[in-house]
Amino acid sequence: MEATITNPINVRNVVPISLLQQDTFSIMTYQMYVFSLILTWFPSKILSYGSPYILMIFVFVVYNNYELLFNYIKTTIIIILFLGVNYIIREKYIFSNGVLTIVTYGPFILLWAMSNKSISKVYIRKIIRVTYFFVFFQSSIGIVQFAIAYIKFGGYSVDMGDFIQGSIVPLSFNLEGDRGIGNAYFVINILIMTLFLLVDEKKDRKSYLIITLGCITVILAGVHHALISLFLGLFLALCIAEFTKALKYSFAIIPAILAAGTIFYLLNPNNVYLYSHYFNLYATGESFKTLAMKKAIIDLYQDHPDISVLGTGLGQFSSRAGLIASGTYLGGLDENRSIPFFPISQSEYFKNYAFDIYYSMKMDKSTVHGAASRTFFSLMSIYVELGIAVSIIIVFYIIQKIRSLKTRYLLFNNYNLNYEKNIVIIIIATILFFIFISFFENYLEMSQATLTCFILIKIFYNKISQPINKTIIEKQTAKYL
Repeated sequence: MEATITNPINVRNVVPISLLQQDTFSIMTYQMYVFSLILTWFPSKILSYGSPYILMIFVFVVYNNYELLFNYIKTTIIIILFLGVNYIIREKYIFSNGVLTIVTYGPFILLWAMSNKSISKVYIRKIIRVTYFFVFFQSSIGIVQFAIAYIKFGGYSVDMGDFIQGSIVPLSFNLEGDRGIGNAYFVINILIMTLFLLVDEKKDRKSYLIITLGCITVILAGVHHALISLFLGLFLALCIAEFTKALKYSFAIIPAILAAGTIFYLLNPNNVYLYSHYFNLYATGESFKTLAMKKAIIDLYQDHPDISVLGTGLGQFSSRAGLIASGTYLGGLDENRSIPFFPISQSEYFKNYAFDIYYSMKMDKSTVHGAASRTFFSLMSIYVELGIAVSIIIVFYIIQKIRSLKTRYLLFNNYNLNYEKNIVIIIIATILFFIFISFFENYLEMSQATLTCFILIKIFYNKISQPINKTIIEKQTAKYL
């Protein structure tokens, strides 16, 4: 039986003044979100790498907020001590590679350091409006990029979606050869922002048009592994939150998927052939990704049994930090280049168990090497570099978080708080989405792919984590704000 609120709360007597005013913390968090959008969508790799730390300095200087900086320093010290232990117990551990992971995993450190306080409903609304604007603005740029590429190349081709990169690469239609990973950054951000817009309580016709524009653009961009990951994440999130509802929706979703698959085949037969080619390579174990997994998990562990438990250490294998430090990732195979202040250095594990497969993939010209054939991806990088012990701890932590979110969902269900229920489903779906796309690339170390999404998740997670009485009060005060 569903619980009902029989005695409405007298809003004017119990609402704290802070709920009706523009409190400093809410303004600060709102500006952090806007600033993160500017930094990660700006066409500069240096700004994107430094964006988590720029945000921390901004908060400290402008708002004199010590909490974020203190939490960041505390977390960084713990990481450095962990790296120091690795340096002591391992004979050939490259300390600078480990330090580089503090840069590449910056968004995670910021997420961990952010306050658990909830911001006011006024600024939640402002964040939603800014998100609408950004989805519209970036999707419009993406459509223009696609149209220019279509005209420039005299027709449609299966890889034309690569040109949809928004302001990350404004002149993407001038790119020749390798067009980079900007379109994947574009799609990941637009997908997650659109997902949170779907639960907006005040959607109107204009809102639906912007959401539709965002959906059309990400479909044209053609980062299909991200679309599939989002669908799986959303469906599993529904199953976790309320299995009967997921079962009911599946009768409508399955025919829709079959129809979409048919349309996709008719429009992109070459892409369908490419996916079947990838599938055959996976099935026969000849994919560069499966070969890399065999080399990393079977061969490496057989030769170094201790690595299976303890890992190679952060930055010592196929993580983005390890690849950058190797000199072959930024500069290419013929021109070694790292980032300023970090030397070019390859660990023995990288040289003996990762580089050969990576080199073979880069030199092979027989097919297009998208994310499906990458020899490096976050799930493998974390597992090999941190080992089984730490990986199990991470898995249990994620499971515990999802279980607590389901408990929160059931509580909201008792009070008929549908908006909050939807937010829980979206957060679970987003967590699962990032896990799924981590099978394709080192996305978890890419600030342009994760930072804004992580801040958005944290803001809404804090909102649904506040005491239930506060949530009810906010519901009743909404008409006054």
